[in-house]
Amino acid sequence: MLSAWRRSSTNTKASRPWRHREKFDDTTKCILCAACTTSCPSFCADENFVGPATIVNAHRFIFDSRDEASDERLEILNDREGVWRCRTVFNCTEACPREIRITKAIGEVKKAILKGSARAEPIRHAATSGA
Repeated sequence: MLSAWRRSSTNTKASRPWRHREKFDDTTKCILCAACTTSCPSFCADENFVGPATIVNAHRFIFDSRDEASDERLEILNDREGVWRCRTVFNCTEACPREIRITKAIGEVKKAILKGSARAEPIRHAATSGA
């Protein structure tokens, strides 16, 4: 299960500097309204797909250098019903009231998985639905 908070062994805000803040700054604007998820054809076609809101929420922690659970998050999202279900239709990005570049964020999570940032091997199964 993806946790919706940063995990760190130190509990102070100033304990470690935020490196690469610009990488996840956009996704911190998410207000969890789920407009992206309800506009997503993959989510509508597959009730098991985690959806763009979940991936955006995970993105902000995956790329936060203070978070110690990035590999765990990437491993969870490295699933047929995780980031690989996204078909890059861009409905989510267009629907977002905060103008978050959601499709870009999902692509960054996919790249992180493929680069080997996670312990899991990439899953490259053919889609079972036409979404």
